[in-house]
Amino acid sequence: MVTGERAAAPAPPRPPRRGAPGLLRWGAALGVVAAAHTAVSLDAVAPVQTKDEIGYLAAARWLATGEGAGLLTPDYAGGYAAGWGLLTAPLWWLTSHPPTVYVASVVLGVLLAVGLVVPATLLARRLGAGPRASLLLAAALGVAGGRLGYTGYALPEGLLTVQLTTTAWLLLRLADSRPGGRPGPPVVPWGAPSAVPSGTRPAVPWGTLAALALLLAWLPTTHARFAPAAALGLLVVASWALVHRSRAGALALVAGAAGAAAGWLLNARVEAELYGGGVARTAVAAEQAGALRPGDVLALAVGHAWYAAAAWTGLTVLGLLALLRPAVRELGARRPGAAVWLVAAAPAQLLVGAAYLSTRLDDGGRVDQLVYGRYGDPLWFVLALAGGAALLSRRSPARLLVAALVVTAVLSAAALVVLRATRDRVEGFVQLNVPGLEAWAWRVDGQYAVPWAPATTLALAVLAGFLLVARATAGTGDGGTGVGTAARTGAVSTAGAAARTAAVGLVGVLLLGTALVAEDRTIAPRDLWIQQMFGARDLVEAHPGVPVLLVEDRPLLLSGNALQWWLADRVTRLVRTGEALPAGTPSGTLVVGPADLPPAAPGTLTLLGVEPSGSYAVWQLDR
Repeated sequence: MVTGERAAAPAPPRPPRRGAPGLLRWGAALGVVAAAHTAVSLDAVAPVQTKDEIGYLAAARWLATGEGAGLLTPDYAGGYAAGWGLLTAPLWWLTSHPPTVYVASVVLGVLLAVGLVVPATLLARRLGAGPRASLLLAAALGVAGGRLGYTGYALPEGLLTVQLTTTAWLLLRLADSRPGGRPGPPVVPWGAPSAVPSGTRPAVPWGTLAALALLLAWLPTTHARFAPAAALGLLVVASWALVHRSRAGALALVAGAAGAAAGWLLNARVEAELYGGGVARTAVAAEQAGALRPGDVLALAVGHAWYAAAAWTGLTVLGLLALLRPAVRELGARRPGAAVWLVAAAPAQLLVGAAYLSTRLDDGGRVDQLVYGRYGDPLWFVLALAGGAALLSRRSPARLLVAALVVTAVLSAAALVVLRATRDRVEGFVQLNVPGLEAWAWRVDGQYAVPWAPATTLALAVLAGFLLVARATAGTGDGGTGVGTAARTGAVSTAGAAARTAAVGLVGVLLLGTALVAEDRTIAPRDLWIQQMFGARDLVEAHPGVPVLLVEDRPLLLSGNALQWWLADRVTRLVRTGEALPAGTPSGTLVVGPADLPPAAPGTLTLLGVEPSGSYAVWQLDR
């Protein structure tokens, strides 16, 4: 051993990031979200929102097996894109049992809901909130009615929300960046403009650009009415590529264009196979455009915007207002990014949904269509996340909250005028389309009505509560560091940051509570009533191998088309109510149809049974 020579000291361990959530917090957040979404999915044994669910399930079945072509009626066509079916198609390779496939599709939806916490946390972090607060915010919004209400069904809203949230996060990674390499540290949109010289700015890898372009391009394949958000996002990516003269950006756009074309071709092929020749979407859209009335479109846009504010307790309004100045700054610098995309996509989605539904106001219009949430909830989740991040990260968000209160109040007043002016033009109600408002009673004195008063009151109360907390903690936000200003200003700053985080947590409890009330009071009872209609399926399955003929009646479309999908390998023909059974129908064929309208048959129909709801019966033909 050499004396007098000091041994090399080991490198000191890297200090952990202060405020970063550990495994325990991650486990708790994911566990709460998983428990909530699992709880509302336990009774999912058969399609309930059948016209929608069967459209997606049938697409998956055909993509995987080629079965089921031509069994769905034209009533289904025009909106059931194949993206969700493509994701669930592999389930048919694992099992050919439709009930098992259905339950597996629901389980996949639960997994997406839990997985959403990860990109939502990353997005909130990029928006300036601290690590722990970001995780709490993501979990709180992940159990809101506008998320929980779509779980338990074989529907694509969970996938859409993951796509949009991840897209917003990736767009933020483009901020203050150049082509090639790795992205840089988070850039808060409402923070000060970066002073980093352009030549030394962190870089974005081609893979990130390609993933972003493909996510945007695939949105319409998941749901056609998200095409505006996709187009606007691709324009932002194109602008970035043009500003940076990026070959990688250009190649990513080519990949996105290829993805969009592939998605369009996939949708066209599925429509052609499932709906007997397909639907000319362009012709349908042109016909609907010619029937538009600007007044109706504007009225529904107001109603849908009110839903976005009320169902998400004002956080969507807060997020949109917080993004306005960054969007203006991005446009001024000729570098549109995530802020421009979100600010532009919100009204675009409102107008598309309002325009589509306005053509139905005087033709079977429903009360829920006045305040439709389903075409917007995946995007409203992202805006609500931005609103929560602004509350957590801004040092003095009081003015922003006052503005959000005013905008929400004015929007609510306008919505009340719209609801009163249109209430005589609509009737009926479909619960799935307004899950964020299902905690309130929609049926009063025997008539359906939008629960405007309680929903508006709650949203304004939450914003007012945030305002009180913001004023009490002005200047003590966490600034995106995860530890607030406690390291510099002591316990007051720590308490202030903790107060804001606690306020977000309380709102999360409120959102979860109202969602569970909705599930117990409205959603679960109605789902159970609809599922009773599947007793007809049990009667059919008691006679294995026997061909089935379905008599379809539009008022009972809810059950009939579900049976078409469930029994697709046994159904030989569909017959409309009032039509006689075909003369060549073989003896022994099972006939399923409305219990009070037995069809005329070339022989004797023997009643085998009526399913529990009394809507459908099963007969057997004896010739």
